[in-house]
Amino acid sequence: MGQLRDRLGGDPFWTRDEVLGHGFDFRPMWWKRRVPSETWTSSLSDLPDAKRGRQYRHITRGDLLTATNNRPDDIGRLLVGCYAWGTGDLGFLVGRRAQVFVKNSPDAITNKLAKALAVLRGTGPVDAYEVLARGNECHTPYLGPSFYTKLLYAADARPEAEAGRALILDQFVAIALKEVEGWDLPEQGPWDRDQYQRWLDFAHNHARNESTEDAPVRPDAVEAAMFRKGRAIYRKRRAAGG
Repeated sequence: MGQLRDRLGGDPFWTRDEVLGHGFDFRPMWWKRRVPSETWTSSLSDLPDAKRGRQYRHITRGDLLTATNNRPDDIGRLLVGCYAWGTGDLGFLVGRRAQVFVKNSPDAITNKLAKALAVLRGTGPVDAYEVLARGNECHTPYLGPSFYTKLLYAADARPEAEAGRALILDQFVAIALKEVEGWDLPEQGPWDRDQYQRWLDFAHNHARNESTEDAPVRPDAVEAAMFRKGRAIYRKRRAAGG
């Protein structure tokens, strides 16, 4: 079928700096007024001011990949960061997405996610993905795969903000996998462990295959390219009334 970059069109893979700089503006107060633990949201106000002003801050992938996650409160801060980054300036979505913090106690969230991250470090991201899925030991109500894969991605980061094995799988990535690659999977999830495993293999294999000595491709650059392609397909559908 040719190279992935040909199927995506143009030169879709970001450089390391572009990946780490991939960010969004948001207002910390959106999350502070909904997350009951102040320690989980305090660092949001330490992020740089957004160019737009008006109390907006700017959060990037690099912020997530360099966040510490060794202590109990770090897990909550990292989860809040994932939600702030993944929601960006779409303030109208915050109320619905913050239900994970409103409907679960900080201790319950911490205990379940600490177990999942221990699995991540012990036997890898696919097993961690599975224990976080609905009906399993570490499932947290209102925390779905689009956001718990963000948490796994951030928590699995290597030194110098290098991506680990875990990557994000969300609606837009799924749309691209279905429309560009012909995968049979639901666009909005849930996705089973085999589909997550297949996605990780796909992204890491293509990162290696698309890399050159002068232009290495990160696996999260493959994920970002699939995300952008899926989002473009989604927007085109919406514009056409689909």
